[in-house]
Amino acid sequence: MNAEKQPVLRVEGTAPLMTLRVLDTKDEEIFRMTKEIGHALATYCFYYKGEPYGTLEKQFDLVRDRFTMEVTEGKLELREYSGTVGHNYKVTLNGEILGAIMDDMDLTVENAVFDNAYLIVYRPDKLPLLVCMAVMAARELARDKEGAVTNQM
Repeated sequence: MNAEKQPVLRVEGTAPLMTLRVLDTKDEEIFRMTKEIGHALATYCFYYKGEPYGTLEKQFDLVRDRFTMEVTEGKLELREYSGTVGHNYKVTLNGEILGAIMDDMDLTVENAVFDNAYLIVYRPDKLPLLVCMAVMAARELARDKEGAVTNQM
C-alpha cells in the first residue's frame, strides 16, 4: 500500500501454486514466478516484465534453507536465519540486504490457520521480486511441513 493506503501491487497465482504473477495498478505484469518440475532441489524461474530474470535454485544445506539466483545485477540470495522464533529470511544482492521475510508471530486465529509474514523492503524497486520470494518461501515451508507429517505416519 502507498501512503494513501491504496494497493500498489496485486498478486495472483494458480492452485496448486505453479505460477505466481505480480501486477501493477494497471494490471500489467511486473514479475512472474514459475515452479520448475523434475529437479532434485526446488527450482523457480523468475521473469521481469515478460523477460527471463533468473532461475532461483535451492542449495544443498543441512542446517537452513538457502536459495541463489544469478541475475544481471549479480548474485541474489535468499537465506534463512534465526533472528527470532519462526522462519525468517534475508534477501541479498551481492551482499547488500534488499529486505527480509519474517514470520508474523502475533497470537491470532488468522496466524494459527495461515502462514502470515512481514515483508521488510529496503529497496522499493525490488518489492515485486521480494513478494515472489516471500510466496516461494511460504510454499517451501508448507511442502516441508507436509513432508514431516507424512514421514511421521
